[in-house]
Amino acid sequence: MAEHYLSIAEIAERANLSVNTVRSYARRGILPPHAVTVGNAKGYRQDVIAAWIEDRTPY
Repeated sequence: MAEHYLSIAEIAERANLSVNTVRSYARRGILPPHAVTVGNAKGYRQDVIAAWIEDRTPY
């Protein structure tokens, strides 16, 4: 079974952020590096993004 990689829009939804904020984070190196590129789209591993969201969420 093929792994599903997250898009910027999916990350934004999961992290409760705007798409523009996530794009800005990616450009500034705040978002973890993408795992794959298909055309112009970048894909991010679900487990890496889940850990990133958990780490950035204040308690």
